[in-house]
Amino acid sequence: MSRAVPPILLLFCATAIAPLGMNVIVPALPAIGQAFAAPQSQVQLTLSLFLLIYAVAQVVLGPLSDRVGRRPVLLVATALFAGASAWAALAESIESLIAARAVQALGGCAAMVVPRAVVRDTHAGPCALRAMSLVTMALAVTPALAPLFGGWLVTLFGWRQVFVLCGLYGCALFAWMWLRFGESLAAERRTRDTPASLSRRYGALLRSPVFLGYAGNMALLSVPFIMFISIAPSLLIQRLGMSPASYGLYLLLLGVAIVAGSLAAPRIARRTGLHRALVLSTLAGITGLALMLALASELSVPRLIGPMLLYALASGACLPLALTGATSVDLHAAGTSAALAGFGQMAVGAVAVFGINQFGAIVLPFAVVAFGCALAGLALLTLSRLPAARVAA
Repeated sequence: MSRAVPPILLLFCATAIAPLGMNVIVPALPAIGQAFAAPQSQVQLTLSLFLLIYAVAQVVLGPLSDRVGRRPVLLVATALFAGASAWAALAESIESLIAARAVQALGGCAAMVVPRAVVRDTHAGPCALRAMSLVTMALAVTPALAPLFGGWLVTLFGWRQVFVLCGLYGCALFAWMWLRFGESLAAERRTRDTPASLSRRYGALLRSPVFLGYAGNMALLSVPFIMFISIAPSLLIQRLGMSPASYGLYLLLLGVAIVAGSLAAPRIARRTGLHRALVLSTLAGITGLALMLALASELSVPRLIGPMLLYALASGACLPLALTGATSVDLHAAGTSAALAGFGQMAVGAVAVFGINQFGAIVLPFAVVAFGCALAGLALLTLSRLPAARVAA
């Protein structure tokens, strides 16, 4: 099929698959445990295993899309997601459900990584940043909305309908892709990496100060949001007495703030340049987290909401800026660059979530770690101004 520019809305919806699969199940976990009489530790595997596969598979599927093309990888991934969702909806044991979630994560991972590479295939300059901002908004909108839809489905129809929703979404997306997604990677631009040459390519990226600065900033500025989502129900509802309806509205406000930041990012970069725009956005995020840290000793809902909204606005700008920078380091292997950056984001997020949950819903450790991560993200970004090692084509 000839090289084509897929609709941005299609890339947005494809990017939403993984966060949909990861977050929509959260309200269903208690019901799943009751249905299978499974211990909490086993039920949690439906989340933790999903996250692990989602992180690790990126380093394989991104380079695969550089080698065989974006369209076949994305179509197979979406079919896997839809099929695994049907398997999960029909699962008769917790072991079967965990296995289905593993396959679902594999499909969702590729469906999120490949659209980022497609943007680099089909757009350049300011247009690339604008397209990346629109596509990556799915990473903010979906985690905010998916638990709300999941909660309604579990309450009205039972936990299995959560996976029915995922399956229907995957089927609709597959049909749309089949009709409208042309191959965006020209044959002459495809890589011919062997395992050895792929290792060298990854090594070259990891030795590039520019890539490490952008990818590290992307990962570290995402950590506060990932951690917050993991402790938010206990912190806001149980400790601070927020109603479930108000909690859902607050998550929606966070999503709106991130979307606003994503939309503002191209305009800021057009005036200041990508690197300076990312520095300014990172400083704004640090300001919000510093304010939260200062107010952590006398916590209340307004004291938490205000700083988090400022951070969310800044992080919404940071993600597309940093991802555009990271995938620009090696334009011959945008899938590989996007995969490595995405792996770093999920790996750092998983470690942070595990660590912060050892403290429970206590805001001070969260504020300290979040502020420290943002400072580290600024430091890496500053180091990225060092001369970069040339990444092999």
